[in-house]
This record gives sequence, C-alpha cells and structure tokens, in this order.
Amino acid sequence: MTQDGFLSLLALLLAAVSFLPASRRLHLRATLRRSLSVSIPAFLLVLYFEWYEAFHLPCPAIFGDTCRKVDMTMASPFGPQDAALAVVLVWAAIMGLLYRRDAVGPASLVALHAIAGDLARVRDYATLVDLVESHLDLIDRAADRRLSRQRHYDWWARRRLAPPPDFRIPFDLDVATEASVELGWRTKLDNGWATVCSWGRRTSGVPGLLLPSGRMIEQSARGLRSLFLSDVGLRRYLVSERPAFGARLMTCPGYEAGDFAFRFLSDLAADTESSLYREIERTGGWDHWRPRVLDGNYPVLGILLHDARVANDLSAYRPLAEHFISRLRADNDRAYVASINLRPDRLWDEVGKHHDPGFAIPVFFDLMVTAAAFQNVRSHMWLMYADHFVDAILRVHDETGPGIDPDAEWPTRGSEILYHIVSALVAWIQLIEGLPDGNWHLTIEFDRIDGDGRIPKSAIVSLARVTQAILLAPNVGQRFKSYVVEIVTRCVKTLPDSGDRAAFRETLVRALSGEAAISRESDFVTAAWSAYQSIDYMLRAGTPDFEAALKAAVRPPRIVMPFAPAVESAIKSITTDL
Repeated sequence: MTQDGFLSLLALLLAAVSFLPASRRLHLRATLRRSLSVSIPAFLLVLYFEWYEAFHLPCPAIFGDTCRKVDMTMASPFGPQDAALAVVLVWAAIMGLLYRRDAVGPASLVALHAIAGDLARVRDYATLVDLVESHLDLIDRAADRRLSRQRHYDWWARRRLAPPPDFRIPFDLDVATEASVELGWRTKLDNGWATVCSWGRRTSGVPGLLLPSGRMIEQSARGLRSLFLSDVGLRRYLVSERPAFGARLMTCPGYEAGDFAFRFLSDLAADTESSLYREIERTGGWDHWRPRVLDGNYPVLGILLHDARVANDLSAYRPLAEHFISRLRADNDRAYVASINLRPDRLWDEVGKHHDPGFAIPVFFDLMVTAAAFQNVRSHMWLMYADHFVDAILRVHDETGPGIDPDAEWPTRGSEILYHIVSALVAWIQLIEGLPDGNWHLTIEFDRIDGDGRIPKSAIVSLARVTQAILLAPNVGQRFKSYVVEIVTRCVKTLPDSGDRAAFRETLVRALSGEAAISRESDFVTAAWSAYQSIDYMLRAGTPDFEAALKAAVRPPRIVMPFAPAVESAIKSITTDL
C-alpha cells in the first residue's frame, strides 16, 4: 500500500463516519479509548512500513541469518508496502470484531454517562435511547456492583476488613505437667500462632490493593439509571414512541424504578392510543383454560405478565385502576362520564371500546389475574378493584338518555362495562376447573367468607359484593339486574357440587345469599330472590342449592304504619322475633 493509497483509505473512512447515524457516531465516541488502544499502534506501524527505507530499525546481529530473511527492501517479494497493507487489513478485522461484539465495556460507561447527559439536556431522546438501549444489562450490573472486577475487589476488601481470627492454637498439647505450665510453652505457641495469623490476614489483602475498585464505573452507571428514571421528558417520549424501553426500565431495582413504573403506567393509561391499549386489543382477552405466552410483540404486557410476579412487585394494577376510577368522577372528566351513558353502537363495538379505559383496564386485570393463577403466584393481584370499578360506574350510571332502551342487553356503554367486569369475576372463579392439582389457589378456607389471597376465593367475595351493588342500585333497570343474576346463577351451575372442589360452589352460594362478607340485608336478598325467579326455569332447576339458600334468607317485609310510638315499638319487637 502506497502512502497515497493509505491517505485515500483514511479519507474514505472519515467520509463513511460522517454518514453514520448520530447514535453510532456517539457510540464511537463513547468507546474511543478502546478504539485508540488498537488504532494508535496500528497507525504507527503502518507509518513505519510506509517510511521503512528511512526509519527501519537494524536487526540485532544475535539473530544471525534470520535477519537476512526478515529484512525487507522495495525489491523483496513481500516488501514494506505489502506489510503496511497487511497491517491495515488486520487493523480493520480487529475493529470489525470489536464493534460486532459491542465495544461498549465497563470502562466506556463514564463517557457514556457524559454523552447521555448532553443528549438529555438538548432533549434528543431518540438518539439517547438508540445509544443506550442495548447496554441496559451492563448498566444494571455495574450499578449493582455485579461486574467481575467489582466482585473481585469487594471480595479482597472483605478479607482486609475481616475481624481478627481467634488467636489460639487450633490443636491441644499435653500441658498437664507443672513444668510445662511454668515454662509457658502454651503461651509461646499461642503468641506465635497469633503472629502467623495476623501476617496472613494482612498479606491476603495485598492483591486487592492492586485491583481497580470500579467506583467510578458504579457512579456513572447509577447516574445513567437515575437519568432514565427521573427525566420527565424522556418518560413522555417513551410512552408515545419507545414503550419497550420504558417497560424495561420498570424492572430496574430500587425505589426510583417503582416511582417510574407508577408514572409510566399512568401515562400509558391516560393515552388511549398508547401501546398498552393496542396490546390489550391484540390479545383478544385471556384463554382461561390454558396459559398464554406474551412474546416480544407485547413489549409492555410481556414485561409485566410473562412472569406475573413482576406485575405484583410493581403493583401494576394500582396506577391503571386509579386512572379509570378518577375518569369516572364528573368533576374530573365530565365528557367521559357522559360517553359511558351513551347507547352502544357498531362503531363503539368495533373501534371505540378498545380505546376506552373502562373496557381495556378490566381486560388488563383479566389478563393479569389469570396469568398469576396459572403461574401459581401467591397473590390475588388486587382483583377486588372490581368492587371499586362497579361502585364508581353506578354513581354516574344513567339509563334515561335519548335513544336508550332499558330492555336491551346493554342499555348503555356503562352497562356493557359492568357486564364484562361480572364476566371476569365469574371466569376467575371458574379457573378452579383449569388449574392443575397442587396449585396454591385451589385451597379454600370454608369457614370464612372473605378474601384470603387466593384468586377464586377472592373472586367469590368480590362477585357477591358487585352483585349486591348492582341489584340495589336505583339507576339500573330491572332487565339488566335479572341478566346479572342469570350470569351468577350459571356460574353456580358450572361449579362442581361434589369432590374436593365442591367447597367453592357452597362458598359462592353462601356469599350470594347474603352471608358474612356482605351484610345480610333483607333488601338485597329480596332483590336477588325476585331477579332469580325471573330467569329461565331450566337454569333454576340446575341450582337447587342456590334457590334454597335464597329462599331461606328472604325475610318478611317490615311493616311501616303511622301508629303511636308505643304501638310501633310493640310491632317492631314482634317482627324482630319473626
């Protein structure tokens, strides 16, 4: 390779660098130290061979005839210019291997931190994410001192700081004679052993003094992670453009990640065009008979539900549920409250409801709770938020608007949301038929009707409370109330009435007939009995236990007449005895 050819090659390389994306150029800048460690020796070696005639070093005479073989001239078959070309080729191959393997190492994190800070200040978030996305694992390991160099240094440091050993000789001698005691042999041996142990402890820490501590790398990695988790502009950019990166940040350790996860999920819920809503729509709901694998096509749901313990640890249900409940307050979002009281139409069914938090967030709960049940996660995943959803909807529910048909299956959009919440609770109870033997959620405390952390049992309690709220709501039509009772009656019918899992059916019957977890109010039991009598008789024939429990719980109506106080008190005592 001639000098002109080498200069031309350098010019081409510089021109090629100018065409690289900004993230790749910054990548080269962050790894400049590693690049220079290879490039400077190679560059000097190329210059040496290019100017070999003027600067070549004489071969030591000690090598004898070998010098004659390695000495190059312009007329040699393998001349200096050929050697320069060979160096350039090897140089290019080494650089290619470095960057194919990913040249960002622990030592590059200091420079990467400085570059990331500059990009965040100018709000070039796209370049920032492209630059660091593939290095999050390295950043986490460096921030938590899990790199090899950090662990080795810490191990030696612990040896240096370890408490002194017990300076007693580890074996016993026969010192029973008075002479040996007077001579103090035992004391001398103990002192000698103490000296050996002290010297060994001091010298064992010497190698640790020669190792790098990695403190600067640790500080840079923690600074990078804090930047990702605290920058408000970056979080908003991730919500709309790079949700996969944001979902990955939620799994970082520490309280900052928990706060970021809450805000990130809240922002996703607030943006009805976000990746969260699109992913929920693509799932089509959960298959309650076998677990579903959420792969890389679901960047947010995959992080949260591939291992449902992540969603449980992050309390992922809380920001989504609280967002939905807040939207159902007229003083917060009057337009949304008005929208759920509209009549469902085809556009709503095909498009609108998939971008409505009232539909999407209960579906998310269905996905999350079902995943936790199949994965044997020991948590009810706060499925009792269903109670709060129903209460919030009923507070603003209105079936008196124009075009509303009270006798329709779903008079309003809010009615359809109530239906899906009730259906989800029923599906979580029916999981007992699909969960394998030995699953933690299949055990039940029969004597207590309250949530005990297990999903089917908690769903039973929540279904009873939701049913009571709907049946006692004055702003819900009788047709829809009967529809809800029909759904829960079908649930009772599908549960086994014998065997190990029959306790779930009996517990559900007891809860729906007003026992324990919900107050045994005569108004509720009367409303449930009235709605039960209006459903199909064939369905009632399959639930004699439910019918008997309701009939036994019905109380005679309270007599209210304008009697004198003494007479009214006597009537009250008689009706109480009855």
